[in-house]
Amino acid sequence: MENSSEQMDCGVVQHHGLAAVLAAAYAPHPERFPRGPPKPHTLPNAVWINDPARLSTSQRTAR
Repeated sequence: MENSSEQMDCGVVQHHGLAAVLAAAYAPHPERFPRGPPKPHTLPNAVWINDPARLSTSQRTAR
């Protein structure tokens, strides 16, 4: 799989790398993982510092 700069910018490549690390940790010692093989959390669709959906009306009009 070729990695585009967009994928690298949003962390997709690192996320897939984490899955490989978790699988490598599970393989030699599955007994340490009573709930089965570990999986990385899903990536969020959007990330906000100040979520516009949660701003009050007065804060939206001030911008």
